[in-house]
This record gives sequence, structure tokens and C-alpha cells, in this order.
Amino acid sequence: MKTFRFLITFPLLACAAFLAGCNYGDVRIDNLTSSTLSENPSNIYTLVARISPNTAGVIPDSIRPHIVIDGETYPMRPSRLREGIYEYEYRLPADRIDAKYYFLVKYDIEMRSGFVKQREEFSPVQQFKLSNRYSYTLDVTRAPVGAKVGVVGRGFKSGDSIMVGGYPAPTSFNSPNSLHFHVPSLEPGQSYPVTLIDGDSELPVGSLRVDSARISVSPASLSLRRGSRSMVVFSTQSPAPSGGLFIDVTTDIPNSVIMPEVWISEGQRSVSIPVEGGDPGSGSLYIEMEGYERVSIPVSVR
Repeated sequence: MKTFRFLITFPLLACAAFLAGCNYGDVRIDNLTSSTLSENPSNIYTLVARISPNTAGVIPDSIRPHIVIDGETYPMRPSRLREGIYEYEYRLPADRIDAKYYFLVKYDIEMRSGFVKQREEFSPVQQFKLSNRYSYTLDVTRAPVGAKVGVVGRGFKSGDSIMVGGYPAPTSFNSPNSLHFHVPSLEPGQSYPVTLIDGDSELPVGSLRVDSARISVSPASLSLRRGSRSMVVFSTQSPAPSGGLFIDVTTDIPNSVIMPEVWISEGQRSVSIPVEGGDPGSGSLYIEMEGYERVSIPVSVR
């Protein structure tokens, strides 16, 4: 019973190893073709393999590599790059974005008896897909939080999104060659990787250094009477991102200052907020946001 199990298991292991790309035959076949190829106007793609003898009996000059693709077998030609490298120029049909193929190698091997036999070796089935996505560059290399940054490339779609340092950035689609995003609230003074996400894959775009942003507050100080009001304008360097921008405003004299929450609406750069005097007192308003410089303005209520 033990022998029976061994005889069944061994071929399965050998098959699994072969399918993973390990080659234990007389000839080793290594696929050097990327699984993702960049689309080109000619629609011609170079499929490359390295073929090398695995046993001493293989006659090197007899090695004849072929590629089997679309049900047809084609001879491969030696590459100029290096000995043992073979290529085939494949014209992909215009309505296709991928192809499956495998390599077939015919060769002669000299047996111990001195006889020469013809043999064949083949690779596992391979596949490549076209990528028409080229993310060329960011239009800037540094920007403050909230700033609008453009990405120039090719093949962008309306569902694409940008991540900066692993954090989602509000993204807008402009055209197949352009999109833009707003820098999310990140710790300033550092560089972060920018990545394009299309739902199926991630494409590195570049690196962006995030600088400190500053909120402008006008007037620079407040002097109020109890029950009186004054308008305070909060402004940012860049338009507020999708969903608007919340500005965290606190005070050390909460009984003296009465004011609503501060929001800058999406696409706007500023907002005017009424501030009402409460109990008499002196202190400050503190404006704080991640990625922005802290701002304070003195307040007195008489």
C-alpha cells in the first residue's frame, strides 16, 4: 500500500514543479517575456525565451526553439543580445489585448550507446496582457496640503484614483491623458509616493514632497462687545477638496466667544464666519489642521 501511494504522489509533485516553471528535462526553458507589455502603434510584440541544455548529451547546435501561439507553431530566431536567447516577433490581432502561448524546443541528444535521438521539450502555458497605461509625470514635485496637482499620462479612466503615501487623495478625471488630485492632509516636510489605482492594479506615478500650508485669518485680531458680532474670513491657498474642508477652531475663553463650525465649501478658497461676543474676557482663537501651520489671533470681549 505504501508503494502504491508513492507511485501516485511522485508524478503529481513532478507535474506541479513543472507547471511552476521548473524544468527537469534535457533542455531548460526560461520565459523572459514580461506578463504585461506596453501597447505600441505597430501592435508587434517581442516574445523572448532562454534555452539551455540541462544534460551533457544534448547537442547544442541541434537546438531548434519554436513558439506555439494561436494554434500555430513558428520558429524563433537567435537574439543578438546573448547566446542562448531566442525571440519571436508576434503581431497581435487588433481586437485583442492578450495572448496565451508556450515554447516548444526540438533537439538532438546523444545516448550512451552512441545513437542520436530527436526529442522535444515544451514549457508551461504562458500569457501576456497589454497595458496602455503610462503615467509619465506629476506636474509639480512639491505642494502644500490641499493643493491641486496634475498627472500627465495615457489611458486614464474616469474611475481612476490617486493615493499619496497610502492615503486616498480626492481625484478628478480630466481626459484619457490627464487627471488631477488634491494633496490630502499629511505630515508636512516629507516626500510621499504617489500611486495610481484603477481597481485592478497600482501604477507608481512619482514622489511628492508635502509642504506646510497656511490658513489666512482676517482680521488679525478681534475686539468685541458683549452681544456684538464681527465677521472673520478664513482663507486657504488652494480650493477646498471634494466634500469641503473643515477648519478646527478652538479658544481658551469658550464663554466669551460664540461661533459656528468653520467649513470651506468644495471648490472654494474662503468662508466668512460670524463671531459673537459673550462674557467679558481676553484670550485667543487657535486654528489648527493637520498639514497646516498653526495660527492664533488675539480676542478680547468687553
